[in-house]
Amino acid sequence: MRVFIADDSEILRERLVENLSQLPNVNVVGEAKDVTTAKQLIDEIEFDIALYDIKMPNGSGIELIEHTKMKNPSAKIIMMTNYSIDSYKNKCLEEGADYFFDKSNLDEALLLIEKLSVDE
Repeated sequence: MRVFIADDSEILRERLVENLSQLPNVNVVGEAKDVTTAKQLIDEIEFDIALYDIKMPNGSGIELIEHTKMKNPSAKIIMMTNYSIDSYKNKCLEEGADYFFDKSNLDEALLLIEKLSVDE
């Protein structure tokens, strides 16, 4: 299971990479700290799961949903945010995100990725 992470928090990206690297069938294949870099990587790399923050430099993680669905329609998209209000959640799901998590529930997102990697 190939995972791509786009989040402006270096600390969170490092934590995700550390935790995901401990899962047997999971490999982090790319990281981006802003929307511009994320779009470039979405065009260049293959991945099965994308983890996106909503608020990032140069745009929104919500933009990345559409870009991902155009380039990699089978990818599962997990949105993570500190702004877990219903309007953000609804917008992300309407745009095609598969899952939505508050960053305070990061462990739930990691458990989901583990489950998806086993089911694959």
